[in-house]
Amino acid sequence: MRNTIFIDGVNLLERDLEMLAEINKCLFTYGLYISQHKSDVPGEERTCIAIHFDKEKYFEKNSRQAGARRRFTGEKINVADLEAEIAASSPDAVAKKFGISRATLYRRIKESKETDNVVLM
Repeated sequence: MRNTIFIDGVNLLERDLEMLAEINKCLFTYGLYISQHKSDVPGEERTCIAIHFDKEKYFEKNSRQAGARRRFTGEKINVADLEAEIAASSPDAVAKKFGISRATLYRRIKESKETDNVVLM
């Protein structure tokens, strides 16, 4: 999603435009750039600065990507079979078998019930 902020009444000199080009080189990798716009009204000498930013690109570049990566054994288990295994032993034992926490076990069961009733472990 691209957004733009306009700042009206700014007149840039030639050296300012050169500096703006250098600033844009740095900002572009973060989904930001600044441009100067002149008024479309004939006879009007107004100019403005436009700051453009792309939220998705910005958050993609600045996201921490925090948290542990999901662990998968590659095994597909039917939800009914997994719930039967939990009933036969304990949720802690089943979670330990797959190397995940009990909370993760229940979260994956919930996610799979919403989609295709197959749990990826």
